[in-house]
Amino acid sequence: IGSAEWATVVPGLADVPGIQLMVSDGRGAQNQPTIYGKFTLEDPLQTRVHLTDEYQLTNLSDRVYRFETIVDKPPTVSITLPVADESILPSAVVGLQAVARDDVGVASLHIDADTPVRPASQDQSAMDRSTLETVTDRQTQLTAQFVYDLAPLKLVPGNVVNITAVATDVYSRDGVEHPAVRSSPRRLMVIDTATFISQMRNELLGLRQQAIRMVDRQRMMMDMMPDEAAR
Repeated sequence: IGSAEWATVVPGLADVPGIQLMVSDGRGAQNQPTIYGKFTLEDPLQTRVHLTDEYQLTNLSDRVYRFETIVDKPPTVSITLPVADESILPSAVVGLQAVARDDVGVASLHIDADTPVRPASQDQSAMDRSTLETVTDRQTQLTAQFVYDLAPLKLVPGNVVNITAVATDVYSRDGVEHPAVRSSPRRLMVIDTATFISQMRNELLGLRQQAIRMVDRQRMMMDMMPDEAAR
């Protein structure tokens, strides 16, 4: 169909760039000619369809056809393990997990680690970035996991390792793609053994105090209950 003709048939699509409309030869379903269209929309639009046959008879329907468009949003990505920044020993083995989500589809997800180039100097200004794990697919959600052994890095107390995740979605049009999205960093802070033991003692003391308060609360509730034997 020429541009002037399809602008008359579907006037709502007249200004859509690159539209292609075709008419079948009538050998399809019920041996009737069929109009096929191919076009790309940036915004929602609506149109009527005006048809005229060889006898100059037109369709009587005033039905309006609406085409909705969905904005392809960038993906979201986060580090889910560890759930918060952690203090670790230089020889720690840390489980890592990242999750990426997208309204259409996630193409790839990978976990990065930024480590000090000179660990012994405790210089955090020069960092080396390495990719620990990569997952590729076309799903609305991707999960990447990695068990990170820090011992080979020869870290020293005071060093910090930053863990981030990077996701890209499946959007691609005319060679244009959405930029990759990087998560907020999860910080692994290296401490010495004495500091680690002190932190563990403080955490255990906190748990003990919580347990004591729970026992005292239970006793108070028991004392407030009526004496069953006296009934």
